[in-house]
Amino acid sequence: MSNPLTSVVSIIVLLSVNVNIYGQLSLADFQSCMLSKVENNRIISIKKDLNLRNYSSSARNYAPKFSFNLSPQYSETLSPITQPDGTLKDYNVHTFSVAPSFSANFPIIFSGGTISISNSLNFYRNINGINSYSNYNANIFQIGISQPLSFYSSYKWGKKSAKASYDINLIETVRDYLKLRDTATGLYFQCLILMTNISNLEKQINQSDTIIAILSNLYEAGKVLNTEVNEAKIDKKRKNLHLRKLNIQKRALLEDIIANMGIDVKMYNLQYPYLEKQFCELNEREMFDILRLKQKYIRDRSNISYEYSIAEAKNKKRILPSIQAGIGNNGSGSNLPEVWDKRRLNYNISLSFSIPISDIYENDNKLRIAQLNYEQKMIQDDKLEAKEEIRLKEILALLKESYVNIAVLIDTRNLYEEERKIAYNLLCAGKSLYDNYAKIQNRLLENENEIVSTIRDAYNYLYDIESLLLYDIKNHTSYLCYENH
Repeated sequence: MSNPLTSVVSIIVLLSVNVNIYGQLSLADFQSCMLSKVENNRIISIKKDLNLRNYSSSARNYAPKFSFNLSPQYSETLSPITQPDGTLKDYNVHTFSVAPSFSANFPIIFSGGTISISNSLNFYRNINGINSYSNYNANIFQIGISQPLSFYSSYKWGKKSAKASYDINLIETVRDYLKLRDTATGLYFQCLILMTNISNLEKQINQSDTIIAILSNLYEAGKVLNTEVNEAKIDKKRKNLHLRKLNIQKRALLEDIIANMGIDVKMYNLQYPYLEKQFCELNEREMFDILRLKQKYIRDRSNISYEYSIAEAKNKKRILPSIQAGIGNNGSGSNLPEVWDKRRLNYNISLSFSIPISDIYENDNKLRIAQLNYEQKMIQDDKLEAKEEIRLKEILALLKESYVNIAVLIDTRNLYEEERKIAYNLLCAGKSLYDNYAKIQNRLLENENEIVSTIRDAYNYLYDIESLLLYDIKNHTSYLCYENH
């Protein structure tokens, strides 16, 4: 059920859409257009890159560290030197020294200690014309360990905290992705509703001329009143006015989409999104299992900093020493072979205590503060998770209801269509008023709007579920890396 979050986020940058000119433009194509827009990709990519770099930077604090140092030095001075006869004579004294060294530090993650390794070579050369000499001092190796006997490890907590922050920030990136996809869905349905209204109005206006002609003939035959003809003409004018208003709204919306997405929607036929039955009849138990898994995933990561504070406060109350120990091998002489011959081992071991006399009470207070903060966070998490469970149950019920409503509205459309045909025949026979026919026409328009709006509501509920669960319903995969938990 797992789908690596990092893979999902990286795919966002690669999303693109290929559609045929004057062809069909599906909701999925439209969403891809939104997600592939440079600005949208850039924002998500920047957040993803920053998160990865921050995590890498934090992780390096707990990795082994190596360093190499080199400090050559040369000097020349004029120095008086006593001669055999007791007189002083000034000589130019030249000195040269170089001290290359290498060191490495290895944090012991599980115990909080540190192992250090180093070696160095100091070379000194003095040239004064009479009493020149050289000196080598070599630290062939030095290995040391420092370990607090409390075995409290800030390294371990630091690594856990850095990884938790990385995971939480990735979740925010996925939520940004889902919001972009939902924004695209909203724009698609805005276009669909406008185009549906315009298309239906145009059909009704085209039919109006035929109806007006029929009513005019019926009036001349004395079968209807002139008011019926006038009602039909007035209704046509009203529909034309409404059509012009809708076309203005459509042009503004399409210009906005072209400017922000780079796609000319009017070149395509929008498709009614097919709402699969499986989306509206999700297994409630499975959805709640996914929710609880997500809640545990987020809770475990968001609580790391609170647990860190408690562990650190407890450690400060412990009066335990730290132990330092080391072993080395060094030597000195006028040349390197002499240094090697004179090398010798050295050892050291020490204990150090730190008793915070003035902070004993304050350390107790800090521990209690950390514990209370953690308790407060747990209560808040419990409340939030309870609200999420209530919300999920509500959304699932609304989603199922929307699927039922769509079926009812489609059946209603068929009934209205039958009524319209009957009313049309009665109108043409002079046995019904135009007002009755117009009411059925308006009901058909309203019903079509309700169908699209209800489908949009269903997609809203699907978005709410995916955002709540951080779960891709269509592909049955999670956006969270549970296997790394």
